[in-house]
Amino acid sequence: MEDRTIPLPEVVTDLLARLEKEVARLAKSPPLAVVRTPRHLEMTAEEVGFWEARGTGQDTTDAQAVPPGLGLSPKAARALLACFSQLIFYS
Repeated sequence: MEDRTIPLPEVVTDLLARLEKEVARLAKSPPLAVVRTPRHLEMTAEEVGFWEARGTGQDTTDAQAVPPGLGLSPKAARALLACFSQLIFYS
């Protein structure tokens, strides 16, 4: 499935790699500082993904391409889009 996943722009891949290294350094910090980091990332992902997820979820022209494009199973892709678009998802 990895070969059909939509690639991230190189600048985003570089930023994520740098972020991973910085988060690993946080292991020496107080636990709440470490927990705040993924929470902030989660909030950023929700902000960034909200409208895009809604558009992707409503665009049925190529719904079959969504799961492999995200590198997920159909069930996981539906759950992710529902989460980002703040829709209730029942499987």
